[in-house]
Amino acid sequence: IIFVFTVFLGFYFYVQRKHWWILGVTFIPFIALILTFSRSSYLAFFMGSLVFSILEKKWKQLVIGFILFIVLFFVIPNPGREYLHMDRIETSNARVENWKESITLIQKSPILGYGFNTLRYIQEKPPAVDAVSHAGAGFDNRSLFLLATTGILGFGIYVWLLISIVRFTLRITAK
Repeated sequence: IIFVFTVFLGFYFYVQRKHWWILGVTFIPFIALILTFSRSSYLAFFMGSLVFSILEKKWKQLVIGFILFIVLFFVIPNPGREYLHMDRIETSNARVENWKESITLIQKSPILGYGFNTLRYIQEKPPAVDAVSHAGAGFDNRSLFLLATTGILGFGIYVWLLISIVRFTLRITAK
């Protein structure tokens, strides 16, 4: 997602300053984005491109960007490994299973949660990793992780803190 943000930041600077070298520099994280083979990053790029085009009314650039993305995606060699295929379903199934496990834990202690760094020890089927690894100490979804560790109370405080930060920032920038 950092590559996606970097590409959009480059587009923003290009729109503001109209220097062609900015597009050249932006092309590097664009290639890196394609090489990630990350479906969620591709989706974020496509949705961000759509929003950027709507806000800036730059439909020609949207079409050119999509065509460039598709051409580069098919030109860049795929080593043929199973985990690089776009139609792989195992990773999606594993993520959904992880979400189900987190929801089960949240339902058992919804108000206060379990506390930070305790998820590894309270899961019904502990991960098959050694005690040194941190792979079994969390969930794939950050919101579910926050709910499981801090409960509704901690999650509410976290959301309140985020809203306060946004309000404070808007107040400062409005002056």
